Amino acid sequence: MLKSVLEIYNSVWTSPLSKLATDWTINPTLLAKLCDDHSIPRPPNGYWIKISLGQSLPQPALPNTMQPDDAIDLTPLLKKRVVQSTIESAPTNKVKVPKTLHRPHKMTQVAKQLYKKPSFQHARLMEGAWLGQTYRIAVSPALFHRALIIMDTLVKEFERRGWDFEVKRSDYRRHPENTIRVDNNILTFKLREKLKQSKRTLSTEEEIEKEKRGYVYHEKVNEPTGELMLILEHQVKSVSNSTLNDNKKYLIEDKLGFFFDWIIEASEVANKNKVMRQQEEELRKKRSEFDAQFNALVAVQESHIDTLFESFNQWQKVEQGRQFLNAVETKMTEQGPLTKYQNVWLEWANNILTLADPIGKVIKTASMEVIDDEVSDTINKIAISNKLGNNVWEKPLQISRDIWEKALLKRRETLG
Repeated sequence: MLKSVLEIYNSVWTSPLSKLATDWTINPTLLAKLCDDHSIPRPPNGYWIKISLGQSLPQPALPNTMQPDDAIDLTPLLKKRVVQSTIESAPTNKVKVPKTLHRPHKMTQVAKQLYKKPSFQHARLMEGAWLGQTYRIAVSPALFHRALIIMDTLVKEFERRGWDFEVKRSDYRRHPENTIRVDNNILTFKLREKLKQSKRTLSTEEEIEKEKRGYVYHEKVNEPTGELMLILEHQVKSVSNSTLNDNKKYLIEDKLGFFFDWIIEASEVANKNKVMRQQEEELRKKRSEFDAQFNALVAVQESHIDTLFESFNQWQKVEQGRQFLNAVETKMTEQGPLTKYQNVWLEWANNILTLADPIGKVIKTASMEVIDDEVSDTINKIAISNKLGNNVWEKPLQISRDIWEKALLKRRETLG
């Protein structure tokens, strides 16, 4: 159950929490805590009494930090759903369970053959072959026939709706699972008998063994209660616990339609989760793409820094080379007029130094147009810190993702 911040705010200032909680079928204490946790102002103690006496009291506004349209899930606050008679919430989902097996499904027939009464003296539940040939149920012999009728009804109804039923093994569970495929969503459920742990009466030999060892095996056993539980192992919005239980008024057969309500809801939730995961994946890819672009721009800036120092080192060598050539030429003239071959060599050497001089290249680079946008300064600071150390520059301010994503897009469009 989703409600907006503004809807909750208006509601708590329109009706007392107790009445509001009754209307919404939620716990009033939890509703008050939810308001406090989300910074939604609510009336103080005694507010409604003063209002009933005609007093006019101020109503604080929603904080600026709150977004009125933000949705809040109230499902965790819901009280246990109340079942009205044998009428399901959706008439189309009403399912009638026969009193006896009629034209049993082939998996029901297999179950009747495979399931046996417990052979271990302290076991209380039927034993079966867990290879996927038939249903996975956990009941005592007393409830076995009833459980088969329920499972037979469920599987026939699944097939009528076009839902594929299959018993599958899971990598992380010991026993196979009852699964149904609804809109390409795999949902699992259980049909089991509620158990109650109790101490059994020990034999004389066991009493002596317990006195010696301090314990005996299987002193406590799980006793069947005669109550069935049908459990859908998935999240639904209408209830906090998607489990049908036998009780004093109703059996799970009387309200089986709710189970189909929950299956449909669970499939809808699964579909929404798929969309959310897809959106999250797309956002992750987008962020990864922009991160890669940003890091690439930082790497380019780092290479520019490397090029600057390489040019400087090369310029120093060229300047030292020119000084060396001047010294050579001076020594040559001291020995007499320069010969033809000496002039040729000096010209060759000067040409080499001219070609090696990086000044012209640096000037040309410095004259090129560069992109100046919101991220340039941050990119430059990060590159300098990476190449020269963090103490060279103060830690660059974090630029918001939306700003630099827009800048990167503009930069990519500009550069092609």
